[in-house]
Amino acid sequence: MPDDAKTWTWIHGERRGLADTIESLTPEQWRTPSLCVGWNVGAMAAHLLSSAEQTPGHFLGGMLGSGFSFNRAMEREIRARKDLSPQQIADGLR
Repeated sequence: MPDDAKTWTWIHGERRGLADTIESLTPEQWRTPSLCVGWNVGAMAAHLLSSAEQTPGHFLGGMLGSGFSFNRAMEREIRARKDLSPQQIADGLR
């Protein structure tokens, strides 16, 4: 059985590292296309923040609101965070 405390310690450490990386990006890097078709680095960061903030109820509500389309639900989550600055996303991840 996994040790939840160790797992969450590791997750929080990785999120802090990701926040540090986000803060170091130039505006050009922020706008660079990611490996996910149609998403740039900023959209990917918004997606990662969305997953960090996710709760079971919010996820189910998003799935209901998207007609049970995971892709539509994720696109909606990104659009909701599209105007966040890199600093705001980094702060949210911390």
